[in-house]
Amino acid sequence: MPTRPALPCSSPAHLTRICAGLSLLLALSLSSGCDDSGGSTTPALDTVENTDGTVDATVDGVEETGPIDVVEDLPPEHTELFNGTTVTFGHVIDGDTLDVFVGTRTPARYNIRFKGLAAPECIKQSVKTEKFGTRYQCTADDEYYGLASRLALVGMVEGKTGILTCDDVAVGARCPTDVYDRTLAYIEVDGKDIATEMAYVGAAMSYTSFSSSKRAQICEAEYSAIGAKRGMWAAGTVSAVLNMMSQQTQNWYNSNHDTRCDAALGI
Repeated sequence: MPTRPALPCSSPAHLTRICAGLSLLLALSLSSGCDDSGGSTTPALDTVENTDGTVDATVDGVEETGPIDVVEDLPPEHTELFNGTTVTFGHVIDGDTLDVFVGTRTPARYNIRFKGLAAPECIKQSVKTEKFGTRYQCTADDEYYGLASRLALVGMVEGKTGILTCDDVAVGARCPTDVYDRTLAYIEVDGKDIATEMAYVGAAMSYTSFSSSKRAQICEAEYSAIGAKRGMWAAGTVSAVLNMMSQQTQNWYNSNHDTRCDAALGI
């Protein structure tokens, strides 16, 4: 065992005590670095690979950069809105627009506009919700059945999860958005397409002004609702219901709705 020269401790009593303590610490540091054969006993550094690909140095498997329970074997999480994403439903704005969340640890919120569907318009106001903070939502009819349409959608999705799909992109690719940064998509819940279900219960119409891969099934559902007088169609004939809508809705519906629905259905 190597020796070290003694510290000069021939000072007054209070300095003598300090020097004695320092000498003891030096002796301990020498002995802790050697075993009986003269080899080092200092434990070797290990490494722990983090989930983000970085590496932390550890001693005997104990991470030096934080508590040992911060290294978790968790898979990377989906935080983007891709074709085929599983979503949790959030705030419903109106009968064809709502929020969804993606992820569980730090959920990301996205605004969805159902493609191929047009719900009656409503008056929207900023309201403080119980779960989702301050958000816009229907508070009264702007067109006939606007508020009832929102409530129908709430009843279909509240507390559920669904699978989001979109047109024109491959599974796993980012879904398209409109000029308002809303994702244009469809959502399936318990094996049923929500846009189609909204048309079937008479709470919305097939939006034929824009293309949709689900036009045929949404049109078929709407025709069924008209024939059975479900939802808004209970108010009377198609013309009578349209007369309670805005001029803009009447224009697009009368100009192309039936011809494009019939073409999609092969009628």
